[in-house]
Amino acid sequence: MHKLVPWHSLYSKNCPPSTAIDSDESPVYRLVKNKNQLNIADFAPHRWISPAKYPNKCDLCATSVFNDLKKAKKVMMMPNIRKKGLKDIAEGSIQCGDGKLQYDKNNHINWWIITHEPHLQFKATP
Repeated sequence: MHKLVPWHSLYSKNCPPSTAIDSDESPVYRLVKNKNQLNIADFAPHRWISPAKYPNKCDLCATSVFNDLKKAKKVMMMPNIRKKGLKDIAEGSIQCGDGKLQYDKNNHINWWIITHEPHLQFKATP
């Protein structure tokens, strides 16, 4: 059994949703503050960062990744993302057993992380 990420306790009984799947996905891209100093905080979901602002919404317990680098770069340029200091992109892979995935529109993936150190599966993009 994996050691769980700190925010796993936020997942309610029906979270992740039954439509989320356990799957391999590579490469995936995560918007981060500094791609050369990745840490677990770079993978925290909104619900963990601001629990009062996001009370018990399952999607907000997921971590966002993208399966298309161009899309990740486009999202990174959005003013609300830049305001958060997310100015870099890290590339990595998700393996079966790392959590559940749900594919949204526009190459976005909700990832309900189970693996304890997701940042170790990512590296700086060139």
